[in-house]
Amino acid sequence: MAIDGDEIAKLHAEAKRIRKNFRYIHKDLKRSPENIDLLRQRDHLRKRYEQIQARLNEAKAAGDAVPREQEDDSDGEAIDMSIFEPKPYEIPAAVNVKQRAAVSGGLGGSMISAKDIRNIVSVALLIIVLPFFYLYFVKGMRFYEVPTKSMEPTLKPGDRIIAVRPPRYERGDVVVLPDPQNPGDFLVKRLVAFGADTIEIANGNLFVNGQPVGETYTNGPAEGKLALTTVPDGNVYLLGDNRNDSEDSRAWGPRPIADLVGRVWFVYAPSGRRGSLANHAAAFSDVPAP
Repeated sequence: MAIDGDEIAKLHAEAKRIRKNFRYIHKDLKRSPENIDLLRQRDHLRKRYEQIQARLNEAKAAGDAVPREQEDDSDGEAIDMSIFEPKPYEIPAAVNVKQRAAVSGGLGGSMISAKDIRNIVSVALLIIVLPFFYLYFVKGMRFYEVPTKSMEPTLKPGDRIIAVRPPRYERGDVVVLPDPQNPGDFLVKRLVAFGADTIEIANGNLFVNGQPVGETYTNGPAEGKLALTTVPDGNVYLLGDNRNDSEDSRAWGPRPIADLVGRVWFVYAPSGRRGSLANHAAAFSDVPAP
């Protein structure tokens, strides 16, 4: 099909631009022969250049007019047409892992590199380590083993627990404190009264500030009596949930609140008992101020 001079001029101009762009790509490929993008651009230019050459050859064979100034627009530089010859599309041995995956279509055109893996591992460690450091150094998180059965049924001997220092303690908290009678050891008890509170045990029931406490966490009513006692300021009164088999404030008196090292938050072993402790502060909700 015949083409006019304007179209021939446009084809010559496009061919000229292709040759110019190819020179740049050719130089870049000398520096990075494995660059997939450059290889694709080269193939694209080659195909388009062949289409233009074929069109111009058809026009020349048909005797269509070719503007004189465009009969030779190669800028005086002969282009080696062998560089446009199609070659098997093979990935050079030097191609890195990411580029190989891009050609094979793996992982959406890219594969996780060693650097990516290092970054992922670093982020994962931060996610794990930072909260631990925060809990350990800021919140005073510590690990303990329950030594006796004085806190049954809430805690059993051998239970491994995590204690964390809370913003403030509440009545009903299960807390950890140094053993007043055995330095270096720790005990677990329930906090039932603060400084200025009065405490009494009568008929198996606990009274705080004259209010009976509905304790659902003990293993039964306490035997014996505890005479009405006022807790000194700055101290707390501590009892074991196993009221009839516990050495607690009834034996060694109130303890300074500053002695408490943390509130028991979680039982992490054995696996069958794993879980967080129930909050029994509600049992003391009706206790009036002293």
